[in-house]
Amino acid sequence: LLLARAAPAGGSRSCGCLLLERAISHGHNRGRRPTAEYAAWVSAKKRCNNPRNASFHRYGGRGISMCPRWSNDFEAFLADMGHRPAQASIDRFPNSDGNYEPGNCRWATRKQQSLNRTNNRRLTHDGITLTVSEWAARLGVAEDLIRGRLKLGWSDTESLTLPVLPQHERAIDPETGQFVSRRQ
Repeated sequence: LLLARAAPAGGSRSCGCLLLERAISHGHNRGRRPTAEYAAWVSAKKRCNNPRNASFHRYGGRGISMCPRWSNDFEAFLADMGHRPAQASIDRFPNSDGNYEPGNCRWATRKQQSLNRTNNRRLTHDGITLTVSEWAARLGVAEDLIRGRLKLGWSDTESLTLPVLPQHERAIDPETGQFVSRRQ
């Protein structure tokens, strides 16, 4: 009775069975659930195309789209991307502002995804640009050391290259508020 009333008003015409049937008719499902690859493809399309999607403002709203080859054909997407490794998700790389298309997408780990965020602080030294966390790992220092130096107004190069002074050798310059060596 409810379905009969809702249909003429533009409401739902199905109890939900139709949606479930469409979701599994593509042949890419395990039991009654879509494969991880199919779910990633559908989610990426929604982020790019559906203004009601919660993430649309970070994707379609910024002009990011899915190439027609993939958007119209899951099989083409799967052929280009391959099967998803365990614990991986789709990532636009090397250009995080680029579209979902061959050559700009990969299956990435959580760590790789976190390094590809638009809000990461990137530092350049000797022609190499890395995130703060990548520099910290490369140099064997704490991220907080680099972030603290940047907060004090140090340049990228100073933040990455000046030696870490033991605490007993540090003093604060009253004029600049920055740490200085007591060695002088």
